[in-house]
Amino acid sequence: PEGVLLFLKSLCLFLGIEPWDWKYIKSNVIKSSGSEVIIESLHELKTTAPGYPINLLMRRTLSKKAGDDYFKIKVEISNVGKNPVFYIYTFGDEPWVGEFGDSSGDVGWTNVGLYKYESYVSPFVHNFAGFWDIGNEAAKEWHNFSGYANFVEWILNRPTIVYFSNSFTEVNERNPLDSKDNRILNLLWIDQELRPGDSKSYILALGMAQTDSRKGLPVKPVVDANY
Repeated sequence: PEGVLLFLKSLCLFLGIEPWDWKYIKSNVIKSSGSEVIIESLHELKTTAPGYPINLLMRRTLSKKAGDDYFKIKVEISNVGKNPVFYIYTFGDEPWVGEFGDSSGDVGWTNVGLYKYESYVSPFVHNFAGFWDIGNEAAKEWHNFSGYANFVEWILNRPTIVYFSNSFTEVNERNPLDSKDNRILNLLWIDQELRPGDSKSYILALGMAQTDSRKGLPVKPVVDANY
């Protein structure tokens, strides 16, 4: 799930905005060749909060190059209204690595090791996190899973909080990652602000990692940070 939690300071009002709350406006193929595809979509959000109208535009651009095991997505949010907006932006992944709809076997990973329990990941120390479908010993799982791994890398606008959990609402570092269908990786950007006429962008890369038996961990591809 991806969403925006609007915090209207003058009213002490919170509005949870889900992806389906945005009105689709249009989409375009920016580039289509044998080496790269770039597509773009535009969405609008208008709220009727009492006495505090809000008008936001969101432009989403996805690019994929031939031969890459990842794609990049840029999300640009613009305040085209007359009032300032304070918000929390979230980007969450229920990867279901291995079997679709099934989180069994998935453990969190970064370049320094595995995350078998609900855990926070420092976005200042790391620039990516992912899941590896190998079986979680802390959840009493054997290592008889697919071995596939994925990753989410933050390229522009580092998140404030990153965590692995069995739920989008809490992290208990004593709990093993053991949900059968809801082991999640969540990224949050806290205390975001858009004055009228301002915009803010978030760029992520999402893709597959390869297993390196020498390191005992997956290895993600080198991501081209240019957009």
